[in-house]
Amino acid sequence: MRISMVVMALAFSTGFAQAGTVEVRPDAPVAEFTIPDSWETSHVNRGIQAISKDGEVDFWIEAYTPAEFDKLLSEHDVYWKDHDVAFGARDSETRQMNGATVTMTNEHATWKGKPTVIYYLDYHLGLPSKTNLVFTYWASPGGDDSFRQEVAEALGTMKVTEK
Repeated sequence: MRISMVVMALAFSTGFAQAGTVEVRPDAPVAEFTIPDSWETSHVNRGIQAISKDGEVDFWIEAYTPAEFDKLLSEHDVYWKDHDVAFGARDSETRQMNGATVTMTNEHATWKGKPTVIYYLDYHLGLPSKTNLVFTYWASPGGDDSFRQEVAEALGTMKVTEK
């Protein structure tokens, strides 16, 4: 639960000295985020992926509609299985943040038998398109400690761009 409180508290802080703005879904703009320049970013099927400079933190921000959510989760399940991630318990809480309903799900997981940090932030934005965002975070415990602030700042730069 420590992660949940830190992320929720920091999720909407601001500012990066050097950063690049990325659109989550360029073909149908939904939201944009500013990611530090030192992070490697790439586009994925539904959004973006960002990896810390040392590879210890990996996150995805994906746009989806309610009809796509089960498929998205199935794809994640395959990915986790392919990467030797095992899940145990799960904690979830929902809050209102900046006009969005955000559900944070903290997964108690291991990677190759060792503790790992995985959580989801599911943003229900109330957009006319019914498009939502899911932020998926995967880190080593050390990477989580090192990059927690940068990740929170990136989340804090979210700007909804759907008109």
